[in-house]
Amino acid sequence: SIPDVAPSNPPLSNGDANSKPSPAPTDPPVPAPTDPPQPAKEEPAEKPNEEDNDDDDDDDNNPYGYSSYATILPLVDHPLPDEETKKELADKYGKWHFWDGEEDDRPEEDYCGKYPNRDIPGEEFPETAWQGDAVFVNHYLNDADQLISRTMEAIFVEYGHGKENLGPEGLADRMKMFHWSREDLSTSKEPP
Repeated sequence: SIPDVAPSNPPLSNGDANSKPSPAPTDPPVPAPTDPPQPAKEEPAEKPNEEDNDDDDDDDNNPYGYSSYATILPLVDHPLPDEETKKELADKYGKWHFWDGEEDDRPEEDYCGKYPNRDIPGEEFPETAWQGDAVFVNHYLNDADQLISRTMEAIFVEYGHGKENLGPEGLADRMKMFHWSREDLSTSKEPP
């Protein structure tokens, strides 16, 4: 238990009035609790004639005190949206709409599997592989860019910065929330 009066500290040897006294000794550390936290029990109201006993009130030092306040369990598995919600979201934000026009001509064998970590040299790709098809890659990057834009817009709306609610200055300000760029790593000498 803590004494009601803190022990007095002797004056410093130099007698300086502005000097700070040495700190009071601290209590030894308390061992870590081994019992699991228990739910908070509701105490009956005190009778008016009972004496206050502050020694029993240890809420500030309870290592499991937060558990009595954390009453909302987190949603571990967020439910997937139903078909109607998916359609509403697709109508509002759009959806991935890329397709490969040459899908039937693509190689079906695992042409990367014979290389360590599947790190195939560029000249070893089959001629019909998508990695060597400039039209495929350009369309893919275009649709990926549109996907990023739709995702950013959904995040803006979620945080109250949707296009329909903002003027020109607001639209310019909201773009400061995101910054991304496409880097051409084929000409770069340094890592991104």
